[in-house]
Amino acid sequence: MWAVFKITAAVLAAIVVLYVLAAAVVGRTELLALLFGPVERQAVDFITLERRTTPNDFLACPAEVCAAEADIESPVVAQSIDHLRLRFLEMVAARPRLTLLASNPVLDQYDVEERSALFGFPDTMTVRLFERRDGTSTVAIYSRSHYGRGDLGVNAARVRAWLDDLAAVP
Repeated sequence: MWAVFKITAAVLAAIVVLYVLAAAVVGRTELLALLFGPVERQAVDFITLERRTTPNDFLACPAEVCAAEADIESPVVAQSIDHLRLRFLEMVAARPRLTLLASNPVLDQYDVEERSALFGFPDTMTVRLFERRDGTSTVAIYSRSHYGRGDLGVNAARVRAWLDDLAAVP
């Protein structure tokens, strides 16, 4: 039993070393594209969104917005949409592995990429802010992985953490 563990650990260590060396030569993003194919990002319209068939995404959405079944309903935030937007953009800027890919100021919608720390696997989050009539606001967040079928709960944890951060009173 101990021998099997040692062999497995050695094989995993060798894979990590080979990955690091190959990433150093061609670049981490390029290596992932060579291994798994290019990242295909498609525009998200929360009103007509159709969820993926793989279990590596997570959707938080206000009940009145999304046609797709959300994993959780987004909370109403006791902040103006301007304040919520500022908090969101500050959050993106403060987190080292987040990159703002695109923004649509007319829709108040943003596409953000986060790469995993070790291997650099890309996830894309689409975020749309909504102003409510009473001066409060809410948000829809669709987080999805691009490679594989599972995500070990990363997308759900990310969306829940973002919602907590955005709803926190400053």
